[in-house]
Amino acid sequence: MKVYQIGWNSKVAPANTKKSNVFFQAMKPSQFNGFDYACVRKFKAPVEKFNILEDLYRWSNEKFQKILNRNFEGRQQTTLFQRKEMLKEWSCYLTEENQAIKPALALIILSSIVKDLKSNNDKLPPVLNKRVLADSISDLNTMLSSDKDSFFDFAKIYSVRANNFYKTELKKDVIDSGWIKIPSLVNDRENFSSNVDKLKVLSAESWCTKSFNAEPYLAKGDFHIYFEEGMPRLGLRFNKDLLVEIQNEKNDNNISLKYFDVLKSYLDSNGFKLNRILKEKISDTLDKKEFISKIRSKIGEQEIKGNNVYKIMDYLGFEPIYSEDGTVSIKKYGCLNLGFNLSFEDIGIDENKLFEQISEIRGNAIFRGTGVTNLGILKKILGNADFENSAVMTLGQLEEIGGFANFANSLVNSSGNLKRIGSWSDFENSILEGLGVLEYIGKDAYFNNSKIKTLGALKHIGGIADISNTEISEDMIRKVYLKDGFINQ
Repeated sequence: MKVYQIGWNSKVAPANTKKSNVFFQAMKPSQFNGFDYACVRKFKAPVEKFNILEDLYRWSNEKFQKILNRNFEGRQQTTLFQRKEMLKEWSCYLTEENQAIKPALALIILSSIVKDLKSNNDKLPPVLNKRVLADSISDLNTMLSSDKDSFFDFAKIYSVRANNFYKTELKKDVIDSGWIKIPSLVNDRENFSSNVDKLKVLSAESWCTKSFNAEPYLAKGDFHIYFEEGMPRLGLRFNKDLLVEIQNEKNDNNISLKYFDVLKSYLDSNGFKLNRILKEKISDTLDKKEFISKIRSKIGEQEIKGNNVYKIMDYLGFEPIYSEDGTVSIKKYGCLNLGFNLSFEDIGIDENKLFEQISEIRGNAIFRGTGVTNLGILKKILGNADFENSAVMTLGQLEEIGGFANFANSLVNSSGNLKRIGSWSDFENSILEGLGVLEYIGKDAYFNNSKIKTLGALKHIGGIADISNTEISEDMIRKVYLKDGFINQ
């Protein structure tokens, strides 16, 4: 692929002083031009400490390296590795391959493409396309030439350019629904580089072919992708003529039940050879599909379609009871124990809709491994509540947890109406920044390594409070009744 080199204005006019003083006089923002000025303004660079342009570049490079050294963990274990690999590619190009890109501009670009990479999501940096990048830089240059103080978001500029580019370049490949094939190195050596880019762009966000594995996988064999409504749903990876991997959009190493019929039809009609592991997976999925059909028949298709919470919960063993207001109380909540490691989604049940009618859980609620994201009208969990590594983001109307509450490594972003936790609570590595109306924690409270900045209405902790590595001050914690003191080290 052609590498576009862009010429920049990289020189700064010296101050109107004698030559002997040029290198020892503090600089001003007005002495910088183009991308350099944009960098000074965007990052509030300490120009009063700079004597020459190279001082800005050294400062920019230091900030650039700090960004690269950040912890880019996401919700899934593979996210960190994918993010690091993709940023490594960007870094190499910005700092080594294209010498026309100066450190100030490199900092602008890198800081923009990482701003949405948070620990509570699995977003990836955009795929690096050198032509798109050159055009985006040119767009920014034109914008700053017109108004040097223009507000800009480089990631958006790049995204618009990339979307336009791929709509044109990949127009024949991008389809609304159906299968496409991206040929391997052996089958299309001349276009291998562009095919690698194509695989990165068309892959689902969770697939490793979105980044570091696109080239080595495509070097070994073809890649087939199934699209529905313009989104990649299935990926087939080959090693020569042998199918070695079937991946769904979640990248959880399971064969998607939702698209199983589409997959089976495609495999049969093409007569692909499968390795032993995939043959066993196909056979197991057929059995699983038949088992689910029996479950749906026993619950009742109309009951599932109409979200009959009582009938669904009764069959699944959660012992529902109708409350006086017509809502449902259940004995417990957690993963299903029906065989085949089935989930609610596998059966065709929307968990969030269940919680539009469930107001109480009389025992423990273990949300890890379930698909619920919003607890809806649920007001009480009388037993323990475990949100660690779950999909729950919103507590809904929840007011009370009778046992312990584990929010460690959770996606819960607000404590909502929660007022009381009966036993210990763990907020380690959670994304909560405040405790809202929470007043009471019955035993130990572990805030360590959390983002909590304010304790809100909290009045009572019936054990110790660990506030190490947080923004919670000793003055803040002393305003709360603590039975056994606090840890801050």
